[in-house]
Amino acid sequence: MMNPPDNVQYDRNNSAKLPAWQQTGKVIRVFLTLLSIISLLCGRTAGAIDYPKADEHVLFFPALAWQSDGQSDGQSGGQSDGQAGEPSGWTVELHGWIFEPNLFSDLLEPLRLVLSLPEPVVDTTVDADSQQLWEQRGHWFTVDNERGKRLAVRLGNDVYTLPASRPNGHFSGVIELSAEPPAQFAVETAAHDSRRFTGELLAIPPTGLSIVSDIDDTIKISQVLDTSELLRNTFLRPYRAVPGMADLYQHWQARGAVFHYVSASPWQLYRPLRDFMDEAGYPLGSFQLRYFRWKDQTAVIFLQDSSAHKTAALETLLSRYPQRQFLLIGDAGEHDPEIYGALARRFPEQVKAILIRALAGADLSTIRWKQAFAGLPASLWHLFSDPAELPDNLLND
Repeated sequence: MMNPPDNVQYDRNNSAKLPAWQQTGKVIRVFLTLLSIISLLCGRTAGAIDYPKADEHVLFFPALAWQSDGQSDGQSGGQSDGQAGEPSGWTVELHGWIFEPNLFSDLLEPLRLVLSLPEPVVDTTVDADSQQLWEQRGHWFTVDNERGKRLAVRLGNDVYTLPASRPNGHFSGVIELSAEPPAQFAVETAAHDSRRFTGELLAIPPTGLSIVSDIDDTIKISQVLDTSELLRNTFLRPYRAVPGMADLYQHWQARGAVFHYVSASPWQLYRPLRDFMDEAGYPLGSFQLRYFRWKDQTAVIFLQDSSAHKTAALETLLSRYPQRQFLLIGDAGEHDPEIYGALARRFPEQVKAILIRALAGADLSTIRWKQAFAGLPASLWHLFSDPAELPDNLLND
């Protein structure tokens, strides 16, 4: 047996001992080796980006940008591959969804049963057109959500890496820019991939007028007070616009207003809703919908009162644009009057007007309005059935 070097003490009752610096080096080498193995097993290295695979799709929701102060480090939820440390002028919040479409319509059957929707073979009112609408809209609830995907997006000349997608396939990130952002951005795809997944970006100035609009029974006939009719109108029938509302919104847009659509509908219905709104002539705006996933608590939360969702979304919006004026428009079917009244009491300098569309079967009692709008000027809120009834001077200073 070879004798150990003079600088190493050897204990025949134990194992050979290395000098302290060599022991530390050995630990580091083992640690780095383990990291390398983990990286290989995961198929990626720390900070790597994912390109959408051939069977994966990316859907972006309209992004918001607002002017900000301070310095940008390019790392606020989205890592920049461009120059960091430049002055920050705009904050951009991106939100998207990566998923693999489901090609098997048999997965729609459990969804139909859960929603208690009629089956075509036993209900002659569900014709071929209704069945086609059901398949088009229902398939959004059966897609395979892709978790753990780190996508990169290009804004202008810079590329930013977004945080990994969550179990529901949704991802989001906040990015600081030194200049006004472009109106569009796109996901970075592999060199051989000719697809383009683009998103729209709304750079909203710090002052001006914002229209916050509900969707169901405010701009789209849904019949929320009748669950059976609500489900049929949501999944089996062509969407119908509330008469006169698109013209009203276009008029407001022409006068410089921007739009924010806040609804209790799930994100799975974004694409059908967006297609309907584009066709009906409603202006482009941001969307705040609700998360729904079969496999977690969001499925239970979704069945609960949506007031908390709307309240949180609106408080964030008004806080983000503290110098803007807001016109809030909803309907009497559920809790819009109460939500908007509470918001006006909290942000009295920002809420310019509250408009509530009357619905047959809704509580239109005087006592409800007194409670919902307690402490607010009577001139602040308006109840209407036809948009033509609304005052012409609503948008005046």
